[in-house]
Amino acid sequence: MKRLIFCVCAVAFSTTANAQEDPAVDAGTVLEATECAVDEESTEDIGDAVADVHDYVVHPLVVDATIRESLARESVFVDEDHRYDSEVLLALATAIATECEDRACVIAALATGWQETRWRPHARGRSGECGFAQQSPNYGDDIPELENVSDRERCRLLQQDQSVAVRQWHTKRAQRMARYGDRWPCHYNSGHVCTEDGQHYQMSHMRFRRMYENILPAIEESFASLEGSR
Repeated sequence: MKRLIFCVCAVAFSTTANAQEDPAVDAGTVLEATECAVDEESTEDIGDAVADVHDYVVHPLVVDATIRESLARESVFVDEDHRYDSEVLLALATAIATECEDRACVIAALATGWQETRWRPHARGRSGECGFAQQSPNYGDDIPELENVSDRERCRLLQQDQSVAVRQWHTKRAQRMARYGDRWPCHYNSGHVCTEDGQHYQMSHMRFRRMYENILPAIEESFASLEGSR
């Protein structure tokens, strides 16, 4: 798997300069890198695992490449920046692809990861928030893995187990959506009352969603073309 990730990154880095002019070209070039890895190490087992969960399928490598492209547009290159770990990013991408039942969920997860930590799951918030989505360990018992454990252990799991972190975020998002509808990002940030800070958070969240709505489809299309040519 390390060989696969390195190959994707190397091409992504070489094409980022033109990202703003033609994102579709960059996306296609990024995903051409998967071809060199597919020949040596099959990734079908990852995709099949996602397909077994729900009907909507986005390949984890597509999510991974989307995350990397967004970082590269900010001149952040994963394999050159000590704050990032390729395996951790792929684990996050796989968890998002597995947990999300539709494209809107994938886009929301991408926007949250960008907004909260710029994809650094080991970040710790001022009030003790943990993980890629900066979730409070004080309110982190919505899934079995986080029940009956200390706040410290919850924080460790949210930082180190990306499947747990994404599943907890997915559960929180579903709860907020059921209660607040489209205003869930405001309440995700500010709690039961949608404060002014929460409204600003939601505005930023929507902006980041639009960013990923631009990047993801182009990479999906390129990945599909690459798979079709195999």
